[in-house]
Amino acid sequence: MVNAQRLVDAVNDILEHPEKHKQGSWMEVEPQEAMKNGNGYVWDCGTGYCVAGSVCLAAGDKPYLSPGATLDERIRYVNYVLTVDGEVEEIYGRAVELLGITHHQSDLLFDANNTPGMIRGIAVRILRGTYLEETGDLTLREVGDESYIDLAEFV
Repeated sequence: MVNAQRLVDAVNDILEHPEKHKQGSWMEVEPQEAMKNGNGYVWDCGTGYCVAGSVCLAAGDKPYLSPGATLDERIRYVNYVLTVDGEVEEIYGRAVELLGITHHQSDLLFDANNTPGMIRGIAVRILRGTYLEETGDLTLREVGDESYIDLAEFV
């Protein structure tokens, strides 16, 4: 079952903070802010993130750079989080679990080419239950931003 509150919160976060929205990467971090955690590195927050990254951060998860990875001075892109339970999980799988959405829905929602308006439109359709699973009858080009719809009606 879709966790409507988490989905609405993630979409609103991206709409309210477009400067942090980086749909092309799971999560971006600044190397100088890293803290050693066992054999890896962890951050308090990300400097940029996609929808999935936003969901994980809102749940209290921390960006995580896996053991053995080299921390250098460039901005790092991380694919993992350290969950509030102390587990290391991939951002994609963790966000799917937290949102309660299918992999088909997540493929549409997490697409790297989505704009904030497209993300909002996809979220509205997921919340309405108007996506038919695996049919391929809806393409991203057909999704409008649906900005006239108040997301609060879904929570």
